[in-house]
Amino acid sequence: MSPTGELSPETIFNIDFNLHWVPAALGLDIPSPAAAAMFGITEAELAAYSAAADSEVQRTADKLLAKPEVIRAIDRWSIRPGGKALMVGDSITTYRYGYARLLAAGRNRSDRW
Repeated sequence: MSPTGELSPETIFNIDFNLHWVPAALGLDIPSPAAAAMFGITEAELAAYSAAADSEVQRTADKLLAKPEVIRAIDRWSIRPGGKALMVGDSITTYRYGYARLLAAGRNRSDRW
């Protein structure tokens, strides 16, 4: 953390793109203290930032689900309850604020899908 108590822009970027998950893709277990150490921050700082980011994603998903046109679009999807959707694109599968996270957050609040 910086002296002002905020994370540096570089650290935020690395967390948002889940840099700490790269070793996990190789099958390596990365405990929270190790993930925080990768960013040079404490485990509590990583947890606090991650929780704030997750809350922002949930708020965005809630706003989307409040729009009738979004609900109509979701109702037209041919994905059965419990089914899976493949997300492909420029970083959206790893980015903390990407489509995959928004859809997962929406699914957590909707009984429609």
